[in-house]
Amino acid sequence: MNVNNNEKDNLSSKEKRGLASVLAIIFIIAPIFFTSVFTVKTGEKVIISRFGKVVRTEDAGIHMKLPFIESKAKLEVREQKFQDKFSVSSEDIQTIETEIAVQYKIVDIQTLYKDFQTDYKQRLLEPRVAEIVQANTAKYTIEEVIEKRQQLSQDIFDNLKEDLKLYGIQVSKVSIVNHDFSDAFEKAIESKKVAEQNAKQQEIKNAQDLRNTENQQKQRILQAESNLKVKELEAQANNTLTQSLTPSVLKKMYLDKWNGQLPKVSGSSSIVNIPVD
Repeated sequence: MNVNNNEKDNLSSKEKRGLASVLAIIFIIAPIFFTSVFTVKTGEKVIISRFGKVVRTEDAGIHMKLPFIESKAKLEVREQKFQDKFSVSSEDIQTIETEIAVQYKIVDIQTLYKDFQTDYKQRLLEPRVAEIVQANTAKYTIEEVIEKRQQLSQDIFDNLKEDLKLYGIQVSKVSIVNHDFSDAFEKAIESKKVAEQNAKQQEIKNAQDLRNTENQQKQRILQAESNLKVKELEAQANNTLTQSLTPSVLKKMYLDKWNGQLPKVSGSSSIVNIPVD
């Protein structure tokens, strides 16, 4: 009985040591396995480096890398937006706070990673956008920045697109979100707008007054022409009447109005009758 018990004890000890060995192997292999397997999400890419040198990129899905030898870094390759405010100067040395939004996507991840790794926004985007916004704003006066905002945005887009293409970034759109000027300039702009509105209203009033004056002059001319026409007609009528008043007509008119009594002249004791021919 003692022999059997010893054999069982020896077998139990061997099983325990085997189980411990298996568990030890699992504990060693499991971390290595889990650090070697990784997942890449849609819209991302992973850079695999071996001893610091980029060897390949991995797209969305489940992938593996060599433990301890290879490292990975994720970068987003879907379209993104970089937005920030920059203090710049115009051609006439006026300070403008400009907020810019840049839409872009990474098209050459290896080129970008080799130069800037994963902090390209701070090391590349921010300084380049600031530099290009300043360079283009300096071509315009502060009033032109307001009036030609669309053209300024296009200039920034063209320069930024060409510049970032060298680093594997494709710029799709640049927008000027907002301009913020000094209080003094904003008051000056407001005063100018008020003056322009007043000048426009005065111009409209002057044009209306001129039209009214022209209408009045036309009416006076028409009235004068009408009066002249009436006088001409009256003169013609008088002339016609004068020509028609012959001595025989005048005598007839006199007789038509005579009441049959002879005119009398007083001045002496006798009354003198004036004969009528």
